[in-house]
Amino acid sequence: MRGAGLLWFAGIVFGQQALWEKHVQEGDRLAQAGRYQEAREAYQFALRDPDTPTQPGVQAARWNDLALMNRYLGDLVEGREQYRRALALIEQARGATSPDYAAILHNLAVLDYQDGRLEQAARQFHGAGLAGYSPHPEQLHRGDGGPFRGGHHRPSRTPVQDDLAGRFHRGGRGHAHRRRRRSIVVPSGLATR
Repeated sequence: MRGAGLLWFAGIVFGQQALWEKHVQEGDRLAQAGRYQEAREAYQFALRDPDTPTQPGVQAARWNDLALMNRYLGDLVEGREQYRRALALIEQARGATSPDYAAILHNLAVLDYQDGRLEQAARQFHGAGLAGYSPHPEQLHRGDGGPFRGGHHRPSRTPVQDDLAGRFHRGGRGHAHRRRRRSIVVPSGLATR
């Protein structure tokens, strides 16, 4: 194990990219192109590569990537297990209040929403917000359809969030109004599935 770490370090020092890093880059490229099955395979290769660093933060990122592809492909059971593994690893590496933990928890919440586990999803969205998760403004829907005023990126509601808040409101659950004001990241097309 130590030898693999030294090889990885030597590759960085001498500017050579490790095989596992190439798999991750290929997975990222394929995911961007919407080729999720192939991207999943690339991420699996990266995780199986014996030279992949064993640090919890690196491992958590790889499990998160793999879980995302499984979520896109509709394998929610496998994706949920992988997100939970990523959460455990990132908590070990950076703690449960880190932005990385919050981002993975948010991803798990989207998966649970898609799977109809609305109460779990609501708790996870709330937990991600408490841990400081803030989606990138480009990933949010703008309510007025135009540019943000005053140079501020003010998140507006997403279809998933409106639906979740509406279900809680209709079901008599409290605090739905706060959930309506928070924005979440939903890849295009997933909110309508």
